[in-house]
Amino acid sequence: IITPSFNQAQYLEDTILSVLNQKYPNLEYIIIDGGSTDKSIEIIKKYEKYLSYWISEPDKGQSAAINKGFKKASGEIITWLNSDDKFLEDTLFRISNHFRNSPDIGLIYGGVIFDEEKNKKGDFGYDNPCLERYLAGMAFPQPAAFFRRNLLQSTGYLNEQYHYGMDYDLFSRLALITPFKKTNDIFSYYRIHRESKSVKNYFLFIEEWIEIFIVLSKKLQLKRTINTLSDLRVFENYLKKNTYNGDIISQIVQIDENKLLFYFLSYAIRGWYASGKFEECKTILNYIKQHYSRSLIAQEKGISYIENQLSYFPIPILKLWRKINATR
Repeated sequence: IITPSFNQAQYLEDTILSVLNQKYPNLEYIIIDGGSTDKSIEIIKKYEKYLSYWISEPDKGQSAAINKGFKKASGEIITWLNSDDKFLEDTLFRISNHFRNSPDIGLIYGGVIFDEEKNKKGDFGYDNPCLERYLAGMAFPQPAAFFRRNLLQSTGYLNEQYHYGMDYDLFSRLALITPFKKTNDIFSYYRIHRESKSVKNYFLFIEEWIEIFIVLSKKLQLKRTINTLSDLRVFENYLKKNTYNGDIISQIVQIDENKLLFYFLSYAIRGWYASGKFEECKTILNYIKQHYSRSLIAQEKGISYIENQLSYFPIPILKLWRKINATR
């Protein structure tokens, strides 16, 4: 288990104890601190005799810190747990049993409890997941996912140019080479607070997810997908930015582009609606309504709600309402 951390002393000890209190006999716990100036180092030193490795030094961000941990790790099963998240009781024993019973599976995930300041709710990602869902965006919460370390030899480590969508980027590469398995176990607490990246910089997550998807589509030579995104015009800036000239991935698996495109556009419309990009949402929604069945649209999280909002309220009203809510 790798914990990247930077100036999160108020949460760090809870995270460390959630790992150490698993009492898992074959635990290899690594903490990579980015040169914290709060009480983080004091907390890490308090538990250093239980750690396999730790270091505190300036780095290039979360992805670089996790990669540093990957390179130090030697365990068969691996993941990272951010310094404001926590494992639930017996998580490591349960995940170990899942891998033992599924020798052909490369990544196993379950659910998290989103632990917000005034609310707690469980999340297992999407029902009936498939390859297209894994390639289209984040199909499940990262703190509930574990994978076989040797697969990194094929996929490579996290892309350090990404600071928000690096988990999606890695998991999409893993999905092309190994089966995933969803379980009904809840493994982690995913803490939501005002300073968390997923709250402060949600729009940047969406930006990177779109960028990663477009790069992946070009690598896989998904011409219909790229042409459709180009025709929609709302993705023009992303397509221009990501003139991919790298290696082409030969399709070792069959990909349903129609399904893939629907899932991706659904991710994009939800993200852009949350970010207030209502004109772009309308463009995507019109395409979805023209090319996909009502039953499929109704099954997808949030799309019917967004459709209703865009139908009932003029965009200036939605923007004003969003602005009012932002000041509360």
